[in-house]
Amino acid sequence: MDSILRCEFKDIISRDTVGDFINRVKSQIIRQQPSTLYVEISTGGGQFESAISLYYFLMGQSIQTITHNSQQIYSTGILPFLGGKKRLATPEADFGIHSIYYLTSQEERLDQLLLEHRLNGVKECNRRVLDCLIKHTDISLTEAQEFTTAQNIVPISAKQALYRGIIHEIKELEA
Repeated sequence: MDSILRCEFKDIISRDTVGDFINRVKSQIIRQQPSTLYVEISTGGGQFESAISLYYFLMGQSIQTITHNSQQIYSTGILPFLGGKKRLATPEADFGIHSIYYLTSQEERLDQLLLEHRLNGVKECNRRVLDCLIKHTDISLTEAQEFTTAQNIVPISAKQALYRGIIHEIKELEA
């Protein structure tokens, strides 16, 4: 019998929220042994490293993994969303992609070496987002580069996401 483990991630992406989600889902997978993991996701983004961890967790599942954008997937939220082997969005859902940036406090002292280190880190994060977009969608290299260097969010509707291969289907949430 096919069984579906339904869960949701509707939060800012951080070490705590992703860690809690992964631990909860792992425990449920062990107990229920489902054939499909269905994740309803809506997030404004958050920490890059936590987003990439959730992406790898979803990608690493041996069962069918479905991600469903119920409202919005912004910023680093695109990474775990792309971790779904099947990706859905409601008709009203949208996506937003932009360049990775580094937040700093006003009193942080930055010398040339530290600035170069931070810049290299941002470039590496942008490269990893670019790689995921190219690997999992029909977005061209040129367009992916435009997304990952945009200072402001580039909005993408569900219809545009379908056309670009970000999603496989526009579908209302399952009851």
